[in-house]
Amino acid sequence: MKSVLECNLLFDGIKLIKDASVLIEDNKIVSTGKRGEFKEASPSIIQVEFLMPGLIDMHVHIAGYEEEAPSGVPFRPVKKFLRLLIYNGITTVRDVGNNLETIMYLKRWIEKYPGPMIYSSGPLLDKPPLIWAHSRIVTNPQEAKIEINRLYIEGVDLIKVYKNITDDVLKIIINEAHSKGLKVAGDLSINASDSSKMGIDTLEHIVNLIDESYLNNEQKILLPKDKMRREIMIWKIVNLKSDKIKQLIEDLVKNDVYICPTLLVLKRSYFVNEMFEEPNLNYMIPIMPYHKYFKYMQSFIGKLFGLKYMKKYGHINILNKEETKIAKEAFQKMKEFIKILSENQVKIIAGSDSPNPSIVPGFSLHEELKLLIEAGLSPLQALESTTSVAAQALGKNDIGVIKPDAYANLLLINGNPIKNIEEINQIKAVILKGKLFKKEDLAEKVDIQ
Repeated sequence: MKSVLECNLLFDGIKLIKDASVLIEDNKIVSTGKRGEFKEASPSIIQVEFLMPGLIDMHVHIAGYEEEAPSGVPFRPVKKFLRLLIYNGITTVRDVGNNLETIMYLKRWIEKYPGPMIYSSGPLLDKPPLIWAHSRIVTNPQEAKIEINRLYIEGVDLIKVYKNITDDVLKIIINEAHSKGLKVAGDLSINASDSSKMGIDTLEHIVNLIDESYLNNEQKILLPKDKMRREIMIWKIVNLKSDKIKQLIEDLVKNDVYICPTLLVLKRSYFVNEMFEEPNLNYMIPIMPYHKYFKYMQSFIGKLFGLKYMKKYGHINILNKEETKIAKEAFQKMKEFIKILSENQVKIIAGSDSPNPSIVPGFSLHEELKLLIEAGLSPLQALESTTSVAAQALGKNDIGVIKPDAYANLLLINGNPIKNIEEINQIKAVILKGKLFKKEDLAEKVDIQ
């Protein structure tokens, strides 16, 4: 079946085209052209102000639970997660840490119901002491080879390596993964220059890019022991114009490493009051029910008692007034560094790290794009980071773009996010593999509490 879309402005993932038309047949794009060019191809023509590829969230963990039966019906909340993504125009996700059983089930589920395309690493590869239950232990090169082969057989789309992996093991993981056509994403403690030289494909979280090796001995004395406060201080005092930083940037460019900053989740972890001020918490409660307590904390009394509880039992760091001031300086520097990276042709990809506390699936990617623009990316570059550049990082040429033979995953917007990124949420409809879903129909499937 053929469909025709006409728009005032088309963003094809790379460039902007005025008064454009797109011809779709079944689940693929057939052609693009000028408005009116395909008027004979279909009896009905869909008109829209702004047309672009569906969004790609490059850092999620599709997870959830239910208080009534947290281990009895694990798939209900994750299906709610997927519906929220489509509702917000996200047609593809990269899941970078999850149980393989969850991913396998969801990949089958989206064959029957509206849901984003899923590319997943499955479990993390890490070394004890482990942080996450969805981890597999790799302590030496031999174990690395065995585990990569096992994950390849199990059908993962990429590999994710985590904090405790050592240099010698990382090198083997990357080589083995690449030999099987699998890309490697890293949330690492290893120096970013070193991991780039080993061939890492993407580095997760901007905060990880600069560690204490970029400081001099006098600066290192100032570092506190607490992990979060330590990373904040590193960013406050690091010289972004130093020769070491210049070398880091050169290494990232030379080795074609993509950076997924995840600014929103960092911002919320430093400034916890913003968690309670998140306007879309009602959408999060059916997926992560503990967010109902965040709602209670929107009152003065609720916040007073809630912050004490979070500090004691929630393992959430709460900064004092002076530490918050330092964190603001550090966060601003992270944004400055993203601009420097972009100006030096380091590729930036957008990821939300949902469902961390208050990081609501779908909505959070829109917020991430706003933060990337605040950091200095142009609106066009921000949209590229969640479409064509994201697809490149996945090694895919049939998503994130509007061109012949690409999947017909499209976002129809009653606005212009190039002029105002806020209008990214003025969604008229989402087309998922050629099927059109109106925003109001998607809204009926979304749970809100």
